Amino acid sequence: MIAATILPLAAGSQEMAIALAGMLALMVGLVTVGAGVAKLGFVADLLSNPVRTGYLAGLAIVIFISQLPKLFGFSIDASGLVNELVAFLQGVAEGLTNPWALGVGVLSLAIILVLKRLSPRTPGILIAVVVAMVLSIALDLAARGVSVIGVLPQGFPVPDFPSVPVSDIPVLFVAAVGISLVAIGDTISVSGGFAARAGYEIDGNQELAGIGTANLAAGFFSGFPVSTSGSRTAVSFQSGAKTQLTGLAAAALVLLMLLFVPGLV
Repeated sequence: MIAATILPLAAGSQEMAIALAGMLALMVGLVTVGAGVAKLGFVADLLSNPVRTGYLAGLAIVIFISQLPKLFGFSIDASGLVNELVAFLQGVAEGLTNPWALGVGVLSLAIILVLKRLSPRTPGILIAVVVAMVLSIALDLAARGVSVIGVLPQGFPVPDFPSVPVSDIPVLFVAAVGISLVAIGDTISVSGGFAARAGYEIDGNQELAGIGTANLAAGFFSGFPVSTSGSRTAVSFQSGAKTQLTGLAAAALVLLMLLFVPGLV
């Protein structure tokens, strides 16, 4: 939805695309914060536990299928669960697999699964990430066709209000409402599903205000609309995270990387 809205308006300009994404994030933030203030979080009470569990299970399947091409080291151009699976199988049959990417991926999964069984309190996911980074540098995997993030822009991002043509505002607002509806449903389903598994209650209005605030921050720092991430929540949950301190720690580490070691990844 974000790309479908921004790309036609940007007309090939990267600077305009960034500005449009920032403005879209601000609008999504205003809509979702407004929904929280208006006490629309009661939507959480309308979703039963089976619905939330089914949503998380379906999300897991979608994520699993979408990550298979990346695990095998190639990309596909398909949309929809079945089409993505078919395109992946065709890619494997055509010999598109990158053995170096597959090797790093399988090793990372093995580290995570083995440590989870032998030492559940050991941060297997973190260890797998560090091992993959070391292998990437030592074996120069980028030169072997393995996609890497590359050097990040160094320094703290400067806040700025996105400047876009007034004529684009109505289109952006309509898209922001649609994106907000998806973000609200996603946020309520994911937070409610994990709350049910962990045995605690959530405040739907607070969830909406939180995701809205994140979008406002993204808009002022040249970001794009964001929503809840079921996969990242699952990673935190399985790693033993109990509070929002996990998010603060992650933000602090990202900031340190931007300031001191932008080439690490």
